[in-house]
Amino acid sequence: MQLLQNASQKKALVLTLPFPFNRRRFHLPAWVAGILCLIVLGATLTAGLVPFHVPQNGVTWVQGENVVRFRGRGTMLGSFPLTLDSNNGISVELWIQPSEVWTKGCILALLNRQRHRQFVIEQSDTDLVVRVEDLEGHAYRPALRVKNLFRKPQAFITITSDAQTTAIYVDGQLQLRSPALPLSGEDLSGEMILGNGPFRDHSWSGEIKGLALYERELKAQQVAQDYASWTQHGHPVSDGSEPARALYVFQERSGDVVHSAVSSGPDLVAPHRFKVVDQLLFESPASEFRSQPGYLNSAVWNVAGFVPLGFALTLYWSMVWDIRRTWPIVVGMGTAVSLTIEYFQSFLPTRFSGVTDLFTNTAGTFIGVMLCRWIVLRHSKPAKQAATRFAQ
Repeated sequence: MQLLQNASQKKALVLTLPFPFNRRRFHLPAWVAGILCLIVLGATLTAGLVPFHVPQNGVTWVQGENVVRFRGRGTMLGSFPLTLDSNNGISVELWIQPSEVWTKGCILALLNRQRHRQFVIEQSDTDLVVRVEDLEGHAYRPALRVKNLFRKPQAFITITSDAQTTAIYVDGQLQLRSPALPLSGEDLSGEMILGNGPFRDHSWSGEIKGLALYERELKAQQVAQDYASWTQHGHPVSDGSEPARALYVFQERSGDVVHSAVSSGPDLVAPHRFKVVDQLLFESPASEFRSQPGYLNSAVWNVAGFVPLGFALTLYWSMVWDIRRTWPIVVGMGTAVSLTIEYFQSFLPTRFSGVTDLFTNTAGTFIGVMLCRWIVLRHSKPAKQAATRFAQ
């Protein structure tokens, strides 16, 4: 308020703006420019931090069925890290029904903090993608992709590996076998996350009807038998072979906890509020580019969003203070506002905190500065001293 009072004592700008039929002259007092700054600043902070709260977890039960549904932003978390023998092969059985076809989301992730890596099963539009990557999103090995899998109304997926070659089955039928992504117990050890990624909001919408993790490879015959048993009886075959290390048949039908049918598996817990396990602060541009499909579009919007702030701040400070060069101060203020937004976004699981936004927002502020200088110099007729001060 003191700044606004000081501003009211300074000289106003006189703007002569073109209209369709005539030219009109406007007197713009400095206090009006100050109020405009506050409005634009408030709008910028609001746009950067909406929704200001953590939404409720979008996990519900399908009434009368052994099915858990993920809708909107929802996740379930393992109550403790799962540990598998690093020398053995692994297998994952996952019975799911996606809600949408043309969408992206993480169905299952296992975050291994000790090894600084994550194992991910995700939907990428119509395709299933299986990958192992580090915490910055760099792939250790090429990802495996099964095309058009999610055109099916539901799918029973089996991913199995002998630690040298990995095979992916859909509804008991082999779809892919490749040595490009060998998997072992080391890859599937860690904190279990369903319906979302560990570092950023990567929510998946759909239903999960069954999940099992094994510390061994499943042969083709076992895969076919398990598919038939899951779809007919709601659980895998019990034939005396080594049981699953974690098995979820979702028979609770209510509550926030899903118990593993075997004691070695962690319980799955649905937190009351949506949660990102290890949300990133100031994610690197390279990681953002890989993880965000709309990266370039978002960058353009972030530039445009800070142009009004740069314009309003330049207009105000050039009228209030006798500053030889206004633009470095205004650009610095824009960067400070962006830094504040990005920091607090790291506490909001629905938002992303990244370094790219610092650059794009600063660029938008600078464009606003240049736009303001051009308009005022072109259309204003203030006192000669004021015009000279603004041009410097």
